[in-house]
Amino acid sequence: MKGLKLSRKTRSLLAGFMGAVLFVGSMNLGASAEEGNDVKQDIPDFVYASETDLGSAGGFAVFANDYSNKNHMEGTIAARNFTLCNHAFGVTDRVYYDAVHGSYYYYFENINAESNGQFKQFEKQDMSKGNPYPVVFPDNVEIKQDDNAQTYHIVIDGTKMASEVVNHIVEISDKIYHVRDLKDSQKIDFDKAFASLKSYSNHMKSALTDVTKIVDQNGRKVIVCQEGNNVVNVSYSDLRSYKWNVEAAEKVNPDNYSLVINVTDIPATTCDLNDDGNPEFRIDGEREGGGGVFPKAEKVLFNFGDYNGKIILGGSMNAGVILAPDAYVEVKATHNGNVISNKVVNDGCEIHQCGFDQKPTEAPSQTDEPTTSA
Repeated sequence: MKGLKLSRKTRSLLAGFMGAVLFVGSMNLGASAEEGNDVKQDIPDFVYASETDLGSAGGFAVFANDYSNKNHMEGTIAARNFTLCNHAFGVTDRVYYDAVHGSYYYYFENINAESNGQFKQFEKQDMSKGNPYPVVFPDNVEIKQDDNAQTYHIVIDGTKMASEVVNHIVEISDKIYHVRDLKDSQKIDFDKAFASLKSYSNHMKSALTDVTKIVDQNGRKVIVCQEGNNVVNVSYSDLRSYKWNVEAAEKVNPDNYSLVINVTDIPATTCDLNDDGNPEFRIDGEREGGGGVFPKAEKVLFNFGDYNGKIILGGSMNAGVILAPDAYVEVKATHNGNVISNKVVNDGCEIHQCGFDQKPTEAPSQTDEPTTSA
């Protein structure tokens, strides 16, 4: 998303907590019932992707037609269909805040529920770390207060789900809206959004930068990047078979490059990047292996093009934005980097919000050798 670029030093970790919860009561609450809420200020216009920019979709930790969380989340979500599962849902203080590329609100066009589905809080909001993020609920979802006015719940089509109640409305959010409250420019047309994301994906498949080199170095494959946005092809087989590092070429500031990896030659049904023997993937010689936040993930985007099978993420392939507009992505271990896909499930792990920091210029013509050894 285009905007005023802030230096990395000015970015910070914020915790917004929007937990959500479940369900029943008497007094309906929403944008019109919350004094001080201003949908025009709290929810930005949605910017659709172009051939060279991911737009607003790239700012969510998950952007999907269908999403279900089988673990709590550490980032914001926009989904056409969100399936409630029997697990916690919310945001912790591990959200990597990016004032330029981030989309810091929740948007659900539809909410479905499994038989034991819950929309329960993950943890109470720590107000010292900032306000909860705004939430846009479907028009058929109501937030209600018990008759005793002590607890709050969520009701879907008038039906009470298994409930994890909260004592303060702020634990859901202090800025609650419905799709009907939004201007047309704020609403997300998911068909249009995915069509534009496919246009971006297809463009990147043909935008290879010749000056970006893949070299062998001490048993590792190293992608040597020039200043600007670099684009390379890497086969599924090679991605699984080698240890990888991404780094800047000599005389290139490591903060001034980005990389799109077009993943090619993927098996028809399953792209499994979760095998025990899967090699590690490093960025600037570093990786995150303990489940924490890894901001360098914003430098790399994996483009799966029109692949429509299943992608399994896990192991050491845990850094980089995932763009797979037609695929089903199952995240099996904590992943650093936003996931944009037709269908997404995070099963027993977290997705840490980190959008692609695409550099605005193409890589220059000169070629230099890498400056570090893996």
